[in-house]
This record gives sequence, structure tokens and C-alpha cells, in this order.
Amino acid sequence: MEVINNNLKIIWDNLISVNSSLSGKILSEQIYRASDYADLQSFIKDFAEKHNVLTTTIIAMEDLPANRFINFSGCLCSSVDKVFGVTIYPIDANTEGKIIIAGIVYVEVSSPIYSGGSEIRPSSGGKAQASPLSFQNIHNLDIALQEGELIRIKL
Repeated sequence: MEVINNNLKIIWDNLISVNSSLSGKILSEQIYRASDYADLQSFIKDFAEKHNVLTTTIIAMEDLPANRFINFSGCLCSSVDKVFGVTIYPIDANTEGKIIIAGIVYVEVSSPIYSGGSEIRPSSGGKAQASPLSFQNIHNLDIALQEGELIRIKL
């Protein structure tokens, strides 16, 4: 629950600083009412659908958790895979699901990321990690103080 509350605070702070005062107030009220994981996931899904540039549909080759990097095969990215997109919500194996392939999206981190604008690459399990030489052209917009937090990235 501590990670979820920390994620809510990070999302709250980011939206206040990024959005205009009117949309920031409206989105902040939605976050304030999000008291459990399902509400947070609903908010992230809505945010992703409003702030992405390009989405596509894939067939998942394995169970895909929300907010993880996906490779071109429809599996979670490993540390050596090229990123195709990011899941918005969980997708069951052998089912069709929507992923974001360009835009701003939330992704879960595997380790702390202490500076914004860092190069980001996938780690095992499809989580994000900072890397000085990722060659993925993915940059973080937020910092993360511990594993499991959600950060915004620009694909």
C-alpha cells in the first residue's frame, strides 16, 4: 500500500506541474478519490489514452502486467530487447490488447532513477531502468526513489 500511496503522490505532483490550472484541478480531484489499486489503474489507463500519440493492438504471447515494456513478439521485454510499446492495462496470454507505441505513458521501474531525462531501457520483466547507453530513444520525465514506482516516459 505504501508504494501505491507514493505513486499517487508522484502522479499528483506531476499533473499539477504539467497541466494547466483547470485540467490540473480536475485530474487532481480524480487522483484524490483514487483510494485503491483498481482506481489508480483506471486513472493511468485514462491518462494514457488522453496523452498518447499512437496505439496498436497486439496478441499477447504471455500474461502481460500493466505498465510494462513489450517487445515485438508480444512478450515482456528483457534487458536486450528492442521496445515496441507499453501496456496500459493487464493483458492475458493469447488475447488481444492495446499498447502505446508513441507518446507519454506510465511504466513501472525495476530500480531507483534519480534524474529526469535519463536514457531508459527495459530490464528483465519489462520494467524500466536507467541506462547511459540504451539506444532505445526513451527518456523519463520523472524520478523514482524505489522499485515498483510508476514514472512517466516519452516513447
